[in-house]
Amino acid sequence: MNVTVERHSDSATLTPHGDIGFADLDQLRARVDQLPSDVTEVVWDLHAVPFMDIAGLHLLGVSSPRLHVSVTNLPSQPLHLLRLAGELFPHMGWEQHLPDSSVPRAA
Repeated sequence: MNVTVERHSDSATLTPHGDIGFADLDQLRARVDQLPSDVTEVVWDLHAVPFMDIAGLHLLGVSSPRLHVSVTNLPSQPLHLLRLAGELFPHMGWEQHLPDSSVPRAA
């Protein structure tokens, strides 16, 4: 999987290209682990991800004292998965990644 990385001061935008499945999870995590220690925010730009399975949720669910994770440009299928995860597991905080977190709904 091709992943582009753009650095912006203390944040980095990672843009994977293609479907995200469990086979890609280690590679995507490695890209995060390779970021310099002064990066405190990771933004996953998913505009080029037409499909993701639960592996994508594993990426978004990563939290640490040093790293804030967010997502942008969700295509319809990843958006549907995220909304469904928010409805099934409201205590997990998935709604923070939704474009309009005030209206968590299944598509």
